[in-house]
Amino acid sequence: MTLYFAYGSNLCEALLKSRCPSAQRVGIARIDGHRIGFTRMSARQGGGVADLMPEAGSQAWGALFDLAESDLDSLDEYEGVPTAYCRKLRTVERPDETLAAAWVYTVTSKGLAETTPSLRYWRLIVQGAKEALLPPEYIAFLESLPHLPSLE
Repeated sequence: MTLYFAYGSNLCEALLKSRCPSAQRVGIARIDGHRIGFTRMSARQGGGVADLMPEAGSQAWGALFDLAESDLDSLDEYEGVPTAYCRKLRTVERPDETLAAAWVYTVTSKGLAETTPSLRYWRLIVQGAKEALLPPEYIAFLESLPHLPSLE
């Protein structure tokens, strides 16, 4: 098993388990000096998709999952490694201030400007953040992010 840091739609445990059956949420963590951004347009998601953007003084929160190595290979394929995303081992900090090494996906080629996520994708992130019990102020931040209107 290996640790994976989810900060986008993969925060939703059921969604992640559909891609990675071994996934077990083991807590939450943050990456300091970064924030969530939407730097890549996805036709599949109907808008921008999540990325980690360097930004002094910011924090990006996410859920930590234990995954089997074989599920990491499946997640690589789903995330479009190496063209859309790349997978890197990063240091994350848990709420008790312990550090851990976890796999993190970031956009390979960032666009010139950030783009807006679809309503559906944004809802997945907010729902997953609530499921994972991320800090309330971070959930409020996610809820305040702009998103595309519903096409329904």
